[in-house]
Amino acid sequence: MTTEELLQWADDIVFTHTEKHLDSVQTAILEGAWQGLKYEEIAKKCHRSKSHIKNIAAELWQTLSELLGENIQKANARSVLERKAISNIYNYGSSSQIITSNINSHISICPENRQYPEDARNRSPSNSNSPSSQNQPTIIDLTEAPELTDYYPRPTEESTLKQWILEDGMRLVTLYGLSGIGKSALTVKLIQDIQTEFDYIIWRSLGNPPPFSTLQTELYQFFSQSQPNPCATLIEYLRSFRCLIILDDVQNLFKSGEIAGQYLAEYEEYGKFFKQLAT
Repeated sequence: MTTEELLQWADDIVFTHTEKHLDSVQTAILEGAWQGLKYEEIAKKCHRSKSHIKNIAAELWQTLSELLGENIQKANARSVLERKAISNIYNYGSSSQIITSNINSHISICPENRQYPEDARNRSPSNSNSPSSQNQPTIIDLTEAPELTDYYPRPTEESTLKQWILEDGMRLVTLYGLSGIGKSALTVKLIQDIQTEFDYIIWRSLGNPPPFSTLQTELYQFFSQSQPNPCATLIEYLRSFRCLIILDDVQNLFKSGEIAGQYLAEYEEYGKFFKQLAT
């Protein structure tokens, strides 16, 4: 892990909890600790007094210790932060890239298809076959979802997503950003909080995307397995029941080096499906 990656990760963690980015002095202290510099050397680079640097450092180590649940001092800062960062990336993404952007800026919706609350309440009409109408528990398949460990709370993003999905009736929501920022973890946490609001929840990874026809068949079988009188099509299930479908790694459907939203030829049917969901 490079110094830049560590600093970006630490800044993101601090901002998530305090809504404040690391300032230049705090960044210099972290960089100096990574390089094994003494406080006196860090002070000279920052044009500050040694005592001032030590005071700021003490506050920084205390903040990081509270956020990461482990005692952090200058002597062990590099080893602890690197271990925590790598663990975070391993659990939430396959890439070692980390970005400073807060995930709140990487959530988007389809505003042209926005529903108002009264529309949302009527979107999934009562159905005699519905598990909810029979007081049956939500049917969930999270076999392809990552395990939620070392989750760093994102109350603002969690609240926004709940508002959009449960109250505003958004039909299509995307979370995007480089691997390691915590998109999948946020989604798993969201499912834990709102699962009782749905009849069906299924998570599918598109790390190695199947043809859309394969995914369509898989989704239909998942929805129909508990129904004595199956619906005729996948879309009918989505109209008749409250269904939450999570598709991870959607970026694998698109062409690289092209204008955003250009699907690979073999995955163009996915684009048609997303438009159908939104409308």
